[in-house]
Amino acid sequence: MTVHAELADYYHGLFKAQGGVPARSDVNPLHLKKILSWVLLAEWHGPRKLIPTVVGSGIDEALGSNFTGVNMFDYYPDDVSDDMEAFYQHILAQPCGGYLVRNVAKKNGAVGRLEAMMFPLHDERGLRNRIIGSMFVTNKVLAQAHEADKRTFMSMSIVELSYQDLGFGVPLTA
Repeated sequence: MTVHAELADYYHGLFKAQGGVPARSDVNPLHLKKILSWVLLAEWHGPRKLIPTVVGSGIDEALGSNFTGVNMFDYYPDDVSDDMEAFYQHILAQPCGGYLVRNVAKKNGAVGRLEAMMFPLHDERGLRNRIIGSMFVTNKVLAQAHEADKRTFMSMSIVELSYQDLGFGVPLTA
């Protein structure tokens, strides 16, 4: 089973048990041990502000950077920021799952493909502003050089984007 399929199974189990979108506090890392290095948790703080609070070691190692606690939009090229913002907003507002495949090139010349599966979570107040996701890097050449500067990704193109119905439909733009 793929990392994304494992996360989807886990999330759907939480969704069923909670009778809807689960809370961030419902996530138990012990139940994700097999894929934990490829799992991330993030908080949505408004337009173009997505802050990962937990990033699996496999993700950081493959990308050659530590993304915990930074605004992801500081790293996205301007030409994909609108699409990335819409992707996260759809996941949280609909709510729905989202699958995204991106080709990326880093400033150091490394290239790769990022596959991500994302699902909505809510905070302790019931606001859907948290995301759980899995990411898989299909070409680990990205980790050739560690870069901590912003705009790590020189270019990024969205290859595939789709949404998964959790019982509330999917965005009309999908």
